[in-house]
Amino acid sequence: MTMNKNTDRSLILDSMPVKQALIRLAVPSILASMVTTIYNIADTFFIGQLHNTAMIAATTVAMPIMMLTHAFGESIGVSAGSYISRQLGAGHRDQVSRIVQTTMTLVVLISIVLPILFITFLGPLLGMFGAEGDVTMYAAQYVTILLVFAFSQIIKLTIVHLLRAEGDVNFPMAAIFAGVVANLILDPIFMFDWGLNLGIAGAAWATAAAQCLSLVMLLGRLLFKAEAVRWNPRVWMLDKAAVQEILSLGVAVFARQALPSITYSCLAMQASVYGTDFLAGIGIAKKCLNLVMFAIIGFAQGFQPFAAYNYGAGNRPRLKQALKSALTWGTVYGCFAAVFYLTLAPQIVQIFSREAAVIEMGRMMLYGYAVSMPVVGAYNIAAVLLQALGEKRSAFFLSIARQGLFYIPIIWILPTLLGKLGIFMAQPCADYLTILTVVFLCRHLFVDLMKG
Repeated sequence: MTMNKNTDRSLILDSMPVKQALIRLAVPSILASMVTTIYNIADTFFIGQLHNTAMIAATTVAMPIMMLTHAFGESIGVSAGSYISRQLGAGHRDQVSRIVQTTMTLVVLISIVLPILFITFLGPLLGMFGAEGDVTMYAAQYVTILLVFAFSQIIKLTIVHLLRAEGDVNFPMAAIFAGVVANLILDPIFMFDWGLNLGIAGAAWATAAAQCLSLVMLLGRLLFKAEAVRWNPRVWMLDKAAVQEILSLGVAVFARQALPSITYSCLAMQASVYGTDFLAGIGIAKKCLNLVMFAIIGFAQGFQPFAAYNYGAGNRPRLKQALKSALTWGTVYGCFAAVFYLTLAPQIVQIFSREAAVIEMGRMMLYGYAVSMPVVGAYNIAAVLLQALGEKRSAFFLSIARQGLFYIPIIWILPTLLGKLGIFMAQPCADYLTILTVVFLCRHLFVDLMKG
């Protein structure tokens, strides 16, 4: 029975039709990547029903901190999962247990230390992200609760990638979906006066409870049902070689995941100059953008174990077919998302706020984001492909290019020259510069892979 389960999971990576395998891997990965944004959007929707713009703005300045905790879980999980997939593809199953034990030790340590640091410096962090007055008060209430329970988010994300590395895709998806449903049910109960009447703090408690539910389900899977990646909680270790490999690949993943948090804080600081309504509007637009971006990132991360496994196994034709499909699907999805947001931007923002100024700012911000959506798929596919192939330096450079090398300078320069219009134009400018970098950096690699 055990062998059959393990064989079925390996078949997804090794011999299942490519498009079918990518879909099987992508769906749970997309859900895992989008879950932080889904939680945040759910909170924003219910907070919007309280008709308090300062509370909506508080979720805007809180988001960079939660994106950072998300980045740590993703970076450890993605890099460890890629490492494990390459070992399985090469037939080195004896090395996997060492990697799993090291990964879990590392992520538990991070999930303890990181929230303590963030809580200690929470006041300065919120100020750096543009909070002031009532926004600071509400953001502190919201973020403190989430940080106390941040271990559930960090460890949960890592386990998702460990399970997916051996082809276990359905259960992680079910566990994450259970958390999302729980959050949607608990939000109004915890927040409104007919329930516990906790306001914005209730939104945080609901999210924390939902994430803990997902974590318990995933831990049970890792402890009792996993095959190659089963974890033994009695063994705590930090194998030097495994740590070096995980961290060296994880740096690129972390850069790609964490830089949006830093750039988001830069955006919030620029937007806060124009008042709470502007800050709330761009925050709503950013969360709507993240639904698209994290879906693309999730699809790319679903592609990664497939690419790493088949690269390790030397199956170039299968990798070539997957790359073609991934690039096509990512581009088509981005184009559909662009049309959707260009057509329905005002109606989307109205879901979260009825304030005319908030709607106008959110609408303009969504228009700017929509312009660059067709190209972000190719960027993310290229970034994870480099990681899957073990190209650490190129992967790191590409990971920091979009948000670090391009967006941060642009978001400081354009608003100085163009005012609010500069804020709306910053992301599209950065994205098209990034896609030119992808073409320059990866052209030989893509040509070689396409030749098989």
